[in-house]
Amino acid sequence: GNNLFTQPMGWNTWRAPTDNDRFIQAKWRREGQYHQLRPRVYETEIQTLTDRLRIRSELSLGAPHTRTPTIRASVIWDIDREGKLRLQAEVCHTKSIVFMPRFGLRLFLQSEMQEVAYFGYGPYESYIDKHRASYRGIFSSTVQQEYTPYIRPQENGNHYATAWMTLSGAAGTIRVTGHDTFDFSALPYSQETLETTAHHHELPLSDTTVLCLDYQQSGIGSGSCGPSLSEAYQLKESAFTFSIQFDFNRSGGLA
Repeated sequence: GNNLFTQPMGWNTWRAPTDNDRFIQAKWRREGQYHQLRPRVYETEIQTLTDRLRIRSELSLGAPHTRTPTIRASVIWDIDREGKLRLQAEVCHTKSIVFMPRFGLRLFLQSEMQEVAYFGYGPYESYIDKHRASYRGIFSSTVQQEYTPYIRPQENGNHYATAWMTLSGAAGTIRVTGHDTFDFSALPYSQETLETTAHHHELPLSDTTVLCLDYQQSGIGSGSCGPSLSEAYQLKESAFTFSIQFDFNRSGGLA
């Protein structure tokens, strides 16, 4: 009976450009148009199975002014009798384009959702190509502590190779587990706010907690003053499966 969201969740393919995205972000905008992809649903079917409700959709993600979508996906949401939500998305590119900044879901949650725990690379932010200063273990933090205060606001706070994470507040807890590992961040700012704010001290007070759950996020690289991001760290798969499960606990604490 608790509404933890401030707005509906959505697919997420963009990040607030980092200093090292200085040159690649032009291709992301021009060729991939990842900053403005929107869902188009072609077909949705609801099935009542023995132990769960299943919602199956065929959809695409594309820029508003183009006919050919950038991404197509077959998506299944399963909801069992205990209220667990399971997502399985079969995702493919429909054309050859520049690698993606990320692919996943973005949740806008009540700002009281502040307590973070996870099993992944921490305690510092970590990325596929930037996690040697971290180690894989169980960590706890807060949303405010998860934010990395770069002088110029940009993508930050990711945790690479996460097996599970929880986000808790007075209203309850969300626990997310992956079929395989996933990337996540839980921050007090949206990527739009980070991208449009010039300096850290100018960031507005936040009224939401933004939880990003990613199949993968591309690496950070050294593109501001060095070579472009190595292909080994680019999200450029032509097809992949993104599978995670949500569990909810109304009492707060770990689910």
